[in-house]
Amino acid sequence: MGFADSPQYIDHSTRGASNLGTGKVTYFAYVSHLAFHSYVYSGMQVYFPELQNQKMFSDKYQRAVKQKTAQVRRHLTPAVKKRRQSLAKTALAQIEQGKQAGTEPTKAGSCPTNA
Repeated sequence: MGFADSPQYIDHSTRGASNLGTGKVTYFAYVSHLAFHSYVYSGMQVYFPELQNQKMFSDKYQRAVKQKTAQVRRHLTPAVKKRRQSLAKTALAQIEQGKQAGTEPTKAGSCPTNA
């Protein structure tokens, strides 16, 4: 694990947003893939080399980005649906196991009592 300067994030305005603290992403930490116990990707970066020499705020560039973004979304939609179904199936199985074990989920903020 370590902190580093990344050439991909030189400009502070392109680092993204967070729902923590000030809402601004100020630093990035790079960690080994072994630090994660997830079987799915949680983010990705897409690079369109054919747009590299275009003026970023031109109409032509903006149209091309919208077109490429739509293309990526269409390509990923089946994977998103499959992942959502998998998560729902897992959650429903856990609920069913809880019901069979005789445990009911508690409401948020409430504590089960021993009566």
